[in-house]
Amino acid sequence: MDALPGQLGIKPEDVAEGLKVAVVEDVFATTMAAMRESGKRVKLVYELEDKLPPAAQGPVEWEPDENVRALALKSCRRSRHRSQYGPER
Repeated sequence: MDALPGQLGIKPEDVAEGLKVAVVEDVFATTMAAMRESGKRVKLVYELEDKLPPAAQGPVEWEPDENVRALALKSCRRSRHRSQYGPER
């Protein structure tokens, strides 16, 4: 899953399209909520396992599935928060 954005050629512009950065007051609570939400996708990852690329180093021959791309993009887009103490970007 960690390598999917690169293997799918997902660009930062794809991830950022239409998103606004949410400032959070409680970093711990937001982190815990994000972890719980992420855990809900584990079942879907297992359902898509046979459609994921082979686990190998370097380039692989693989035809991306639209459901795998949707999951990868959704996962990337969920990482849009920043702390009120973090740097402005």
